[in-house]
Amino acid sequence: QQTDPNLRQVAPTMGELYTYLFASNEAIEDVFFDVENWFITTAAESAAKALDAAVWNGDGSSKPTGMVNGAPVSTADTASPMRAAAVYQYIPTDSASPQALGGDDLLDLVYALNRSYRRNAQFGCNQNTQAAIRKLKDGNSQYLWQPSYQSGQPDMLLGYPVFTYENMADPTTADGIYCGFGDWNKAYTLITRRGLAVTRDDNITTPGTVKFYLRQRFGGIPKNNDALKFLKLADT
Repeated sequence: QQTDPNLRQVAPTMGELYTYLFASNEAIEDVFFDVENWFITTAAESAAKALDAAVWNGDGSSKPTGMVNGAPVSTADTASPMRAAAVYQYIPTDSASPQALGGDDLLDLVYALNRSYRRNAQFGCNQNTQAAIRKLKDGNSQYLWQPSYQSGQPDMLLGYPVFTYENMADPTTADGIYCGFGDWNKAYTLITRRGLAVTRDDNITTPGTVKFYLRQRFGGIPKNNDALKFLKLADT
């Protein structure tokens, strides 16, 4: 009997970050700190922020295709579990303020996820959303959020780890996507063609200066709409 595995080809869209910096010979020789290392560290931090933003909502044009770049479905899509575009389920809520966000919204989010992906699932949201969620209590006035008191261990929410993703919306942003839950690694493919490469030019072409060319190439695309679900604040 022939079966249809519903597989789809997923091709990450690629992008490149680069910067061209220069410093005077005097700065290289006289400044009390390592200028070259400062350039590299600063460029790496900027590249990481740009990559985070592209993974979240990149348009796929010379950059990764973001997790929320596409038309999501409002219910679980079982017909085509593998897609080359973002089709993650949104769980709408009519919460008008962070205080109005309820624990039921989070429970709905957990159970919207295919149970086979809950083993490695995590909550992701920005710090403003975390502040709102940390105020939620159950019927016995116990906080839903369970802070970690051990170094290196994440805080827990409804028995699942929580991590900070600052690119997500605040829980007061109309039509904003402010909380995600799922196996983020299974939901998205991120590739790095090469790490941060540094090319140092001599000062012949521009006497008196040393030039640094820094570049990094990466790509990404959503790959499994069953593995990750989001909460979205309804635009009311």
